[in-house]
Formats: sequence, structure tokens, C-alpha cells
Amino acid sequence: MRVAVVGCTHGALDAIYEHVTQINASTTNEHEQIQLILCCGDFESLRNPHDLTCKACPPKYRHMNTFPEYYRGEKRAPILTVFIGGNHEASNYLRELYYGGWVAPNIFYLGVAGVINVGGLRIAGLSGIYGRRRYHHGFFEREPYDDKMLKSIYCVRELNVFQLGLLKPSNRLDAILSHDWPRGIERHGDLGGLLAVRPDFQTSIDVDRFGNPGGEMLLSKLQPANWLAGHMHVHFEATVVHADGEDASTTDDQVSTRFLGLDKCSSNGACVEIVDFETPASVQTEDLRIMMDEEWLAVLRKTHHLLSTTRHKIRLPREPVEITDEDLAWVRSRVEEKTGRGECDSKLKGEWPTDFVRTAPALGDVDENEVRLNMGNPQTDAFLDLLELPHIVTVPYET
Repeated sequence: MRVAVVGCTHGALDAIYEHVTQINASTTNEHEQIQLILCCGDFESLRNPHDLTCKACPPKYRHMNTFPEYYRGEKRAPILTVFIGGNHEASNYLRELYYGGWVAPNIFYLGVAGVINVGGLRIAGLSGIYGRRRYHHGFFEREPYDDKMLKSIYCVRELNVFQLGLLKPSNRLDAILSHDWPRGIERHGDLGGLLAVRPDFQTSIDVDRFGNPGGEMLLSKLQPANWLAGHMHVHFEATVVHADGEDASTTDDQVSTRFLGLDKCSSNGACVEIVDFETPASVQTEDLRIMMDEEWLAVLRKTHHLLSTTRHKIRLPREPVEITDEDLAWVRSRVEEKTGRGECDSKLKGEWPTDFVRTAPALGDVDENEVRLNMGNPQTDAFLDLLELPHIVTVPYET
């Protein structure tokens, strides 16, 4: 599958879609057609002026983009788009969709942390950036956000890293998306070339604070085929060889991860890079759908009780947590019950159970300033119902 990978989007949807559409128009070979877009944060799904106030940045840099046109349905993403969050987002909107969901037709948010399957590709995501002071905290932010909350809500939490770390490396991921880079990744590529472009990175590298330590752990443990990231606004490639991989009995068997750090978007779509992924021959990629990942659903059920809305440190289990066959069997049974028949009979078995639901006004609407705080989202309600879990970080949607 040919995939367009995007760095910091910064709301430049029109430029990205125009660029990708031009690439597809230039060839009639279906194998050269881009079928999926992956965005590595700072997507900026800003629906209205209130969302803009929930974006962490100085007021003088706050401006609306064209996302309201996609949210309202005037425009439609021509290619399925999947994104994670960065440190410049409509934090209120993404908190409603903590577990993931559609922010607009054909545009899917992977959640604070998540795993999905698309066209035979298994993709994980970790939203936000590392902040040492907030890493161990609960999800305490609630609207109205003050300045401190705006700067903490996008911080990666240790709990989400812990949850992703429960995935079995043997069920290999085709890609992990993150906003900031895994700590230490610079040692696996052209460090001299990187510092020639960004000499300001040297100080953080010298004290081993360049990148996300949680990402470093996940890279070592999960050993994905690809790791894609944005945030640093510079192109950088690296190859990480995992000498201790499960199947690495010889040098030839060593597992490696290709890391790609992407530049930010410009008006000409310069941040778009094309990556070819190997997919199983039996998988049809003409009609891509977001499919849930059974192992990830089992992880969420097993760890849901650890969620907290306080500023206190979340205490993770000292004893190993294992996803058992019984955990997976429950998920399979529940997914079969809820998708592919019955309540979601328009969906394939295992498909993401919700469609896009518009819950707030968009820029240009008569009621664009009539918003409710902490309003919840029916997509999240449906997802938690699927797993028979209560709201903790999120709240039920009320019309």
C-alpha cells in the first residue's frame, strides 16, 4: 500500500489534499496510487472560535484554518486520513474523543493512544509530547482551561505508554505514529547532518533529554517496522537494529525499525512523504476501513481502572499485567455481537463502530459562539458501551 505520511499538519489540509491528489492524477497504475494519509500531530481540528481558545499557543498565533469546511461537510477528505495529536490542537475536541473517533467525514483521530488496522496495516499512535512534570499525572484538565492546563493537556502520560507497552512484540506493528521523537533516536542516523541543520538540538542531546523516554521504551520493546514522527520541523531518517529481537537468532534475522522524522507543512505540501508498506496479498485495499484491534481493546479493558482525573501520580501495577486468552475471547465475542450484525449491521465485523457525528457549531454558523463546555461525544459513548466500561476521563454526551 502506498501511504502519504505528513509531519506537523498545522491545518494545511487543502495543500496536503491537493498535493496528494496531483500525485494520484499523475499515474494510472493502481499500485502507485496513494490510498491512505497518516499525520503525525499538530493537526489542528479547529471547528469554531472556542476551539481556537483551547489551542496552546500565544494568542497572536491563533488563527482558524479550513478544517471547519471539512467538519461542516462542504469539503471532504478525498483519501482516508488518520492522525494523532501534537502540542497545538483543539484540545477540548480531542479530549471528547479520548479513545479515538471521526473528527470529520473520512478523517480519523487515533486517540490519546490507540491501535487500529487499515487495509492490512497495523498502526499504533501516541499523541502529545513528553513533559517531565506531567508524565506521571492523571488526566485532570477540565474546561474552562487555564494557561497551565493548556500546556499540560497535550503532555504524554506514563499510563498511555504503559498500555501500549502491554502489546506483544510478536504481533508486530507496521507503524507507530508519535509527535515527538523517541529519546536517543538521533544516535541511529546522521547526527552530524541533523546538527548542521538544527544546532540548537545539541544542548538537549548532551544531557540526554532530546526526545521522549516513553517512546524510547516502546521502540525497544515493540520493535515496529516503521516509526513516524513530526514536531521537530526537520527531515531525519534513522535505522534502529534490535539485536535482542524475539526472532533474532542470527545477524541476518535481526529486526530493524525505520524511523522517519518529518518536516512541517508549507503551502506547497512539502511535508508529505511517500512510504510503501507491504500488505498481505489476501487483503483488499480498494475500500479502506478503520478496523479495531482486538489486542488493544483487551488492553483498554484490562487497564481502564487505572485512569484518574487527579493531579496525583497514577500508580501503575507492580506485578506484570498479561493479556490472557480469556481477555481476547471476551473482546472477540463482544465485537461480533456489536458489529457486523445487530446494532451496527452497516459495519463489517470488527470495524470501528461509529460514524462521524457533528456535535458543535462550525466557524461561519449563526451559532458559532454557542458552545457547551465538557460536552462529551456520542462516539465515545458508543465505544465505551462496546467494551462495557464507564466514563472516567470523558463524560457522557448530552444533547
